[in-house]
Amino acid sequence: MLAMLEASGFVCCRDAVDDRALARLLGACAPIAGLERSRSRSGATYGIRGLLWSSTRLRFELETSGVSALAQSFLGAAFPIDAIFFDKQLDANWSVPGHQDRLMPIETGTGVPKTIRNDVAYAEPSTETLGELVVLRVHFDAVGPDDGALEVVPGSHRRGVLETDAIRAVPLSDYRPCVVGRGDVLVLRPLLLHRSGRRASAGHRRVLHIVYAATQPSDGPRWKALPHSGLQQTPPSPSLGRRS
Repeated sequence: MLAMLEASGFVCCRDAVDDRALARLLGACAPIAGLERSRSRSGATYGIRGLLWSSTRLRFELETSGVSALAQSFLGAAFPIDAIFFDKQLDANWSVPGHQDRLMPIETGTGVPKTIRNDVAYAEPSTETLGELVVLRVHFDAVGPDDGALEVVPGSHRRGVLETDAIRAVPLSDYRPCVVGRGDVLVLRPLLLHRSGRRASAGHRRVLHIVYAATQPSDGPRWKALPHSGLQQTPPSPSLGRRS
C-alpha cells in the first residue's frame, strides 16, 4: 500500500475501523457546548476544528481504534498534529474547489502564522515537510459519487506546491471520486489535489480528518503542542483549514 500511496498520492484501506471503534470515535468528535470552533447551520453541527485540543478522548480513541497504528504503517512512526470533523448533509451542504492541504497548526512563537483559527496559529510548512505528512480520513458513512465524495487527481502530489492558476487549470475530468464504505479509511498525501461537490441526496457524509507526522519539522515552525504533552519529538507508543 505504501508504493500505491507514493505513486497515486492516495490509497483506500477497506474496513479498517470496526463499528464499535467508529462509535467511540464519533463520540469523541461530539461538539462541546458553546465551543466556537463548532460550526453549525440550521441547528446541525457540520464541522469541528481543533479536536486534538478540545477532545480529551480523541487521541486515546485514535490509538485504541487502530487509526494511529494505520498511520504508523505508512510513516514508520506517527503522531497526530491536527484533527477536524465534517458532516456534509442537506441542511449543511457545500462544495469545495480543487486545493491542496497546506496549512498546518504550529506552536506559537516558532514561526510566522499565515492565519489564526480559533486561537490556533496555522502556517505553511516547506514542500519537503508537507510531503512527509499523511492524512487519514475515517468514514462513518458509505459515500458514493453523488454523496459529496472527495475527488482527487491521482499523482498530483508529485508536482509539489501548485499556484492558484495551475490548480484552476486542471480540468474537472482529471478528478476521480473516492467511493468508500463505512469504516473505510482514505489515506492521502496533503499535496494531493482534491475537491468535493455538494451532496445530492439525504443522509450524512461524516468524516474524521486527521493529519499525522513522523517527526517535528527540521526546517521550519514546530507542530502545535498536544495537551499535557509538551512538544513531541516522537509518537506515543502504539496500542493497536479547509473543509472537504
